[in-house]
Amino acid sequence: MANATTFIEEIVVSGSTTQTVEFTSISQAYDDLIIYGSGRNLTTGQNEGYTRITFNSDATSNYSWGRGYVYGTQVYGGEISTSYDPAISHYAGSSSANSNVTPGNLIMYLPRYSNTTYKKSGRSRFSELTNAAQFSYATSGVIAYWAWNSTAAIASIQIKDLFSYWCPGTKFSLYGISNS
Repeated sequence: MANATTFIEEIVVSGSTTQTVEFTSISQAYDDLIIYGSGRNLTTGQNEGYTRITFNSDATSNYSWGRGYVYGTQVYGGEISTSYDPAISHYAGSSSANSNVTPGNLIMYLPRYSNTTYKKSGRSRFSELTNAAQFSYATSGVIAYWAWNSTAAIASIQIKDLFSYWCPGTKFSLYGISNS
């Protein structure tokens, strides 16, 4: 039987001082979760906004993560960290919602998020097309893998722009997957 995907919630940033968005009281009725994101942050110049996630408001060093990325034609090995919450992507800076920098897009997969026997792990993909005149690269992409050292069910997810604020219109959508 095919997997059933159900829309749960959508968050659209409306103000210019929103640094963290949060999905709360997540239903435990699904097997897996997917988050889709599209947007920019309010930095200017070449500063990207690193996107970090936490679960159940756990801001300790209870996470490990790794990522590899590409800018333009350059491929970079990657980073691995166990010191803080996972860096799952980064959005190009934009001084306004009408900038010629296209929104970045994010897909994050959280398998078995409600299981209380196993620690959690997952992955995300991110890509964007930037204005080559404004930045030193024209495209970028990130693939990240993360682990949360907890057997607690994920009941809330915090998505934070680490260095700036989310641009108005930035959107995150949460879906549940039933694998029956």
